[in-house]
Amino acid sequence: MTQANDMKGDGDRADSQFAVTNPTALVDLEAYWNTLSPDGRIPRRTDLDPARLGELIEDAMIVERVAPGVARIRVAGQRIAALVGSEPRGMPLSVLFEGADRGRLATQVEIAFKMPSVVELPLEGVRGLGRPALSGRLLLLPMRDEFDRVSRCLGALVADGRLGRSPRQFRLCSKDRVRHEPLDVDPPEALRLKQAKGRPALRLVVDNG
Repeated sequence: MTQANDMKGDGDRADSQFAVTNPTALVDLEAYWNTLSPDGRIPRRTDLDPARLGELIEDAMIVERVAPGVARIRVAGQRIAALVGSEPRGMPLSVLFEGADRGRLATQVEIAFKMPSVVELPLEGVRGLGRPALSGRLLLLPMRDEFDRVSRCLGALVADGRLGRSPRQFRLCSKDRVRHEPLDVDPPEALRLKQAKGRPALRLVVDNG
């Protein structure tokens, strides 16, 4: 994913009409995520091929759960960096949110990682000087690590409105519904195969009596 250093210059940010949205990014990214695990299990982080994301990479991120309710941005695309106003790699996901909403975000992060669930949050940009009207959506798609723990999420953040001249933060939009879609850690087919492997082999018993 691109670095903030690859962003356009400050003069471009001063253009409050700067386009920050890719309206199909969430749908397209989730469709790609669904292809990563045909057996219905939660995909592994190692299944992800950034080269296949194409333009989606600019709106995408990988986040890692580092503590209850806390996720760290491991890598993020250029449009997310433009919203933050700096390279977000290594920052907590909460840097995208105003302080008053970070507790609510922590609850949603735990739902994504621990239930686990697909989580989609409606957002509204915090307004102020140099911060015009802006709406957005955050999508979190759980992924497993090499130890089969759900410790990563493939995410995307899209925004609709004007970027403005100052770094942006969001709050959860109470007017729209939060999406929670629980996932099976062991979906029916995977569970059936696991149970079959665990059964003892059948023995042929011959009664010569």
